[in-house]
Amino acid sequence: MLSIFQIKTIAHFEAKTLFRSWFFRILGILMLTIVFFYNLATVVFGEGEIQFAVPSTIPYSNLMFFNVVQAIIAVFLASDFLKRDKKLDTTEVIYTRSMSNGDYVIGKLLGNVFVFTTLNVAMLGMALIFNLILGTDTVNWIAYIYYFLLISIPTLIFIIGLSFILMNIIKNQAVTFAILIGYIFLTMFYLKNQFYHLFDYMVYNIPMLYSDIIGFTDLKLLIIHRAMYLLLGLSFIALSVYRLWRLPNKPYANIYPISLSIILFVGAIFLGSVHVKNAMRGEKLRQRMMVINDKYSNYNRLTLLNQNLKLNHKGNTIDVDCSVKGVNQTNEAIDTIILSLNPSLFVSKLTQDGKELQIVRKEHLILIKPNSKIEPNDSITINISYNGKIDDEACYIDIDEKTRAKGESSDMVNIGKIYNYVSKSFVLLTPESNWYPKTSVGFNKMNTLWMLPDFYRFNLSVTTTTELTAISQGEATTSNNTTTFVNETALPGLSLVIGKYKKVSFNSNQPEIGAYIKPNHDFFNKVFKDIKDTTQRIIYSAFEDYSLKLNMPYPYKHLLLVEVPMQVFSHQRFWANHMELMQPELIFVQEKGGQNRFFTFERNIERNKKWGSGKGLSDKELQVEELKNFLSSFTKQATTTVNFRDNQIKEEDQPNPYYIYDNFFAYNHPVVSKEFPIINTILGSYLTNQTNDKKKQWYSVGFSEDERAVLLLQKENLTQIMLNPDYYSLADNIIKMKGDVLLSLLEKKAGKPQLDEILKNIFMKYKGKPIPFDEINNQIKEKTGQDFGYQLNNWLKSDKLPGFRIGEVDAYKVTDGEHQRYLSRISIGNDGDIEGIVKIAIREESNNNDNNNEERKIDYKAYEIGVNQVKTLSILSDKQPSKVIVSTNAAMNVPVKYEISILKVEGDGSMKAQANEKTTPLVQWDEPGEIVVDNEDSCFHVVNVSKQGLLIKVANKFKRPGEEYQGYMWWMVSGKWGKYVNYQFYGKYLHSAESIRSGGGNAKAIWNIPISNKGQYDIYTFIPRDKAEEDEQHLGEYHYTIHHDDGENKVTINCKDIDGWVLLGTYYCSPGNTTVELNNQSNSRVVIADAVKAVKL
Repeated sequence: MLSIFQIKTIAHFEAKTLFRSWFFRILGILMLTIVFFYNLATVVFGEGEIQFAVPSTIPYSNLMFFNVVQAIIAVFLASDFLKRDKKLDTTEVIYTRSMSNGDYVIGKLLGNVFVFTTLNVAMLGMALIFNLILGTDTVNWIAYIYYFLLISIPTLIFIIGLSFILMNIIKNQAVTFAILIGYIFLTMFYLKNQFYHLFDYMVYNIPMLYSDIIGFTDLKLLIIHRAMYLLLGLSFIALSVYRLWRLPNKPYANIYPISLSIILFVGAIFLGSVHVKNAMRGEKLRQRMMVINDKYSNYNRLTLLNQNLKLNHKGNTIDVDCSVKGVNQTNEAIDTIILSLNPSLFVSKLTQDGKELQIVRKEHLILIKPNSKIEPNDSITINISYNGKIDDEACYIDIDEKTRAKGESSDMVNIGKIYNYVSKSFVLLTPESNWYPKTSVGFNKMNTLWMLPDFYRFNLSVTTTTELTAISQGEATTSNNTTTFVNETALPGLSLVIGKYKKVSFNSNQPEIGAYIKPNHDFFNKVFKDIKDTTQRIIYSAFEDYSLKLNMPYPYKHLLLVEVPMQVFSHQRFWANHMELMQPELIFVQEKGGQNRFFTFERNIERNKKWGSGKGLSDKELQVEELKNFLSSFTKQATTTVNFRDNQIKEEDQPNPYYIYDNFFAYNHPVVSKEFPIINTILGSYLTNQTNDKKKQWYSVGFSEDERAVLLLQKENLTQIMLNPDYYSLADNIIKMKGDVLLSLLEKKAGKPQLDEILKNIFMKYKGKPIPFDEINNQIKEKTGQDFGYQLNNWLKSDKLPGFRIGEVDAYKVTDGEHQRYLSRISIGNDGDIEGIVKIAIREESNNNDNNNEERKIDYKAYEIGVNQVKTLSILSDKQPSKVIVSTNAAMNVPVKYEISILKVEGDGSMKAQANEKTTPLVQWDEPGEIVVDNEDSCFHVVNVSKQGLLIKVANKFKRPGEEYQGYMWWMVSGKWGKYVNYQFYGKYLHSAESIRSGGGNAKAIWNIPISNKGQYDIYTFIPRDKAEEDEQHLGEYHYTIHHDDGENKVTINCKDIDGWVLLGTYYCSPGNTTVELNNQSNSRVVIADAVKAVKL
């Protein structure tokens, strides 16, 4: 029988003992100090965007920091008491105590829990203080309780229980401590989110953000996971009672703890199975949906004309009555209508002309037998009633599981993802959720018809509680608790948000521009307090400027930002120039702007004032500049980030989810073609490129997603890529580059002014209506003689690419009338398989008086280069050129951009300026008689100091094209030979090299030169170097060994004195007997192995 008094007494003295432990004191104080300075940086000094957006992340991140250290301290202290007791177990007197084993272990457990709870409370108290700095209205009290109960307690109970039982079994504290520390770091850094977070006992990788709008995304699943580890910990503790080496007070007393341990363990296993089953459910659902889509992908589909929806919001569900009108625009009669609806929505009734129809439900598809066949051009109206919730797992079935599982996180905060949401206080429904019927089966691997946009009229009536506001597209009228939305134009989709909102807008002009925000989330009015009288003018001026720049009118009457939970996420699709957060009329913005720096107005102004161009400006001028920067953020398509991941440097494009362009283009007049469904995206990308400011990225390492896309394009054609989900992360880059080449070639042949005029007239004619591709093709063919459809067909199916050879640049000072200008001359050849386009820009030298924004702008001009042609281009610039930038786009060239430095300008200005293009046949680009061995050739190999293990070799076999390369930065080169890409390196098309950190000389690069005829040869090596580079720390001496007929010679080259081809000497060589070795012994930081060549004398 357990004694509460004994347990309390043991717990009291155990807590005292632990509080006196210097190990506990030092680590506890150290952790509190670290978290204090972390809070100081993120909250007080304003470095944490997410803490300002969602203040409940302050206690969340604090406890996550502490949870890791708490686990380590608990392991040591929990195992230490058993070690201490073992030292005392030297006489039988100890066994004559009045307490039971259960009293003893439970008392020890509670003592440990009390000590760590004290630290947790201190940590939460600190978080609360920093939370209050943001304002009393930002404190989410319930979140503090949730985080303590869900993060700290289960972790503590589990790790203490595991420590108890392992110490009981192993009976060695050092070994137990080592095993448990290894387990902790294994779960943190290796297992992570594997096996559906099953092993993540510290919730280090599980999304647990508590939103101000919806709270946790799924509290039930969180409780299941945390209860699993709580039961496991209690099971281990009960087992420790059973295995304790002290004698029990009563016979059969050990039956109770062992029975309890088994029951708790079985309960934990059951909860674990429920967790895994829930996690796997979505993956299996998407697989079934994909199989069904493939099966019905070629069925003829109705073209919808309009939908009238009546939605009743009832607690955690929606009840919808929908009237759908469609027409058969195919050439065959339709005897089976296919509708698509979210699989969690139950269809209660479906009728035609009052008669209930026979239906078959297959997951998301509804197969309907109409009263009679629908003949071509006949229409039909169907009424359908359905209700239920939205299954988020049925969204984005085209996105691979690895991408779906990739977590969104920031500052120790795992945000999580939701795509749609239905609860009693908040509803978010977007077209992706399939919350209204569609006639497309959706994504499949049989064809690309799922890319065809929907485009029809919607009318919506929403009934909800009086305290909630309904938001959707169209003109809204509200009566009692029902809001009706009427749309005058067709839309590509319909969205709905229901929640507690406050509306702020400017409605005196058209369109109405404003925002729906949570009542206590007004984070912008106080920032722009000095420009309230001019804010409206600035906003509408920026809006009109963008519309004029696009040469497209805005087609709607509203443009509203709608605040949605932080967890709301949308994936990028390669066939769209927008993301799901951008809808017609509506832009869904994560609460308080989320992690988007453009929404952190106050801190941006402060940074600009201290370190930016805002020095010396008044508060009013700073606010105007900040508002303009914020508005311009909606016109930026993407940004490029550089990440170090998987031991590689990777450049990745980060799409802007709030990119507004398609509200003018694709949402207004989508281009439709069953033969070429991708045409809408191609035209959108082309027109976007015409209007985007061409600005230099702040940094480039030479191997971005564009380079990976080009390597993939050399292996697969675009049609194959679009049907393979494994390649979707690069498909958008390929479409953008190939589309740019396709339309640029059409520009060159048809004339840009004429092509622009054709497109403008068609867009005006089809305003608010889908544009048949045949209309565009016929207009282009009639007015220019170019068959765009034929070119587009070749573009999709061809696997041929141009291959450009880029020569040196010469620069001259010239005279243009009375002005002095500069002329840059460059020769570019194409010895690839098809004609291609290169784009060239001149970067001019700047001075300190230049505006920073103007300095970064780059204007590219396109040049067409035919097969086996050399084009010599003379380009004029007003200022002295510093670099010529050549973009090869969709060609065999890697990297895609070449930046060629100009160090010297020839001439005294007497030469007359003349910009021209000269085309000559390409006979031979390389020098005759040269035998070149590049690092990409089979005659080259490297020898590393340590060999790769079996697992790494197996993993490398599954790498996608391009993953073996990375951008070159000498300070990031590793201790093993690796492949790097940079325009400075040698290569016919692929400019790559192998590089390694300097070492003892055991690692080698070896070139076997395929000599065909005996004789004397000059042997050269290629050593790359940027002529304009000032930092030479990574340059030093290279040590070569040349093996030839007369033996071997060792040659040392000082890289600081040379650039390009360097002579290693003249040697007598014969077939199969000539090799060049380069080792990694050097006084430079890195060693680069690129190419060698032999020239017969």
